Amino acid sequence: MRLSAIALSIVLFGFVEASLASMRIISLTPHATEMLFAAGAGEHIVATVDASDFPAQAHDIPKLGDGLNTSVEHVLQWQPDWVVGWPSRLMDQLKSLGIKTLVLEPRSLEEIAQQVQTIGQTFDTALEAKARSEGLRTQAAGLKADHAASSLVPVAILASPDAQFVLGQHALINDVLARCGAVNVFAKTLSAAPSVSLESLLAARPTVIFSGYPPPQWLAARFEVRVIDPDWLYRPGPRFLDAAERICTKVQQVGQSVDR
Repeated sequence: MRLSAIALSIVLFGFVEASLASMRIISLTPHATEMLFAAGAGEHIVATVDASDFPAQAHDIPKLGDGLNTSVEHVLQWQPDWVVGWPSRLMDQLKSLGIKTLVLEPRSLEEIAQQVQTIGQTFDTALEAKARSEGLRTQAAGLKADHAASSLVPVAILASPDAQFVLGQHALINDVLARCGAVNVFAKTLSAAPSVSLESLLAARPTVIFSGYPPPQWLAARFEVRVIDPDWLYRPGPRFLDAAERICTKVQQVGQSVDR
């Protein structure tokens, strides 16, 4: 009986390992692709969206469209075991059909680290994911204001190349600004990406504007604009921590000059 139990355990363990090795994941957003690779599960991605271009291995993954106009039928053609991405109607539809889904929508730097760890627990890459998440937490812990809390630096974050939209009620970016000793001048708007005009920017009086794109001339002539790699700034994955570091460095420079 004891030998039979051991033999059964070996068979079951082999079955589980084989199942994990053949797992099929579809990533519906670039940030999900980055987080899957960061957690050590990237090799299981069988298809992703056109914009998924990091890390380098993502270039070789088959593409299924832009993710915005991707249909349920198109996703099902890939016979996924899991689909990972933003909260969306497509994700809800897939879940209702019995497809396992994992939603990645970090609202703070801690949640980026935690969600990398969750991926590792879900796809049996816990050790690699834990190591990466601990590194992200260490990186986040280094972000702090070096100037007086009473002198929060007013900033704006562009959300479009033409400077017609900014980030407003955006939990992740506002978490970073709070850590750095800054405040988003559009944080109290009702939208995550409200439209703005030159007049509204002038009225809000940001000391510095951060953007993922070179600013229009009319904006650069009136404000200090710092450009950050758009894939760092606008994708809420591990590289967002690099954007956060650059934001904090600039905010600290401005804050220290105000304190003098």
